[in-house]
Amino acid sequence: GSQQGALRSAPLNLESEDGTVRVAAGTVNFEVADETTTVRLEGQLPEIDMNLQRRDDGKPVQVKLSGIGMTVDKHDYVNGFGQGPSAITLERMEIQTDDNPAVVIKNASIEEASSRSSDGFDQSIAYRVGEVGANGRSIRNLTLALSLRNLDEGSLKALVESYKQILDSAATPQEALDNITDAQQQELQALALQLLEHKPTVALDEFGFETANGAARLSVVADLQGPSAEAFTPDAMIISMLASLKAEAGIDKALVRDVASLIAQREPQYSADPAALQQQADLTTELFSGMALGAGWFQLQGDRLVSSLHYADNKVTLNGQDMTVQEFIGFAFGSVLGAGLLGQ
Repeated sequence: GSQQGALRSAPLNLESEDGTVRVAAGTVNFEVADETTTVRLEGQLPEIDMNLQRRDDGKPVQVKLSGIGMTVDKHDYVNGFGQGPSAITLERMEIQTDDNPAVVIKNASIEEASSRSSDGFDQSIAYRVGEVGANGRSIRNLTLALSLRNLDEGSLKALVESYKQILDSAATPQEALDNITDAQQQELQALALQLLEHKPTVALDEFGFETANGAARLSVVADLQGPSAEAFTPDAMIISMLASLKAEAGIDKALVRDVASLIAQREPQYSADPAALQQQADLTTELFSGMALGAGWFQLQGDRLVSSLHYADNKVTLNGQDMTVQEFIGFAFGSVLGAGLLGQ
């Protein structure tokens, strides 16, 4: 009931009028066991080196990737969904275009994991980059982590299969979606409502990054439910589908200053004058902080801008202040209008 194997690729060199691509030798080891309910895979590709020319202006572009890896460790496949982690990793990526400073990316990964519990099926995916550097500046620990929790597997499988059938109904997926029928759309909506009846959770578990002097973080967790039978408008339906929401955000003023300095450095009048650059970065930081605090979305704790938003039982709490949903909507539109984000 099991099978093991290995794939090995020889080094590969490609040459054309657009440039050259060199791919190092790679390996993939795999195992399928327990009557195909367990799948394990581990692959490595040491290096890809590309020296190309842009077709529009003929300028050189060099891209070098080092330490590419892939792992899969799945077990207990049921309804087409297995438990366990998988990942794609990259130790280093260097991009050089013309005479511009090289952009270096270190320790990047895409990490996926799935699991089962008494509440349902959970799925998560996280995009991580250890460091992005260019021209002596860097941004570290970039993270975008998302998850779906408490999913009913039967409803999820039916929804996925229905969507795949729609995509396969035309020559291309885009053509299938452009010509989706009312019956197909109603079927998708019905299956999606079935999924909502199980009360799943959708989460932005973390979005954040760090600079030399500060950090920024954001998280949003929303508990969903089936829409109310009394909800006849789209707005009312969306509100009735949201059982609860919790959002937390924090931004160091030092990070705002670092980002403002990085942007201003691209301007000739600041790049050659450190004092003017510092003054512009400080001015931008205070302007941003003033707008965030003045609009009421953030509070200042030391040198960090923080925000907390909770919703449940038709009540919103923003930074400790309670209000109804209607009051919050009025506040939100008022702050957007006040900032001029909707024009005149």
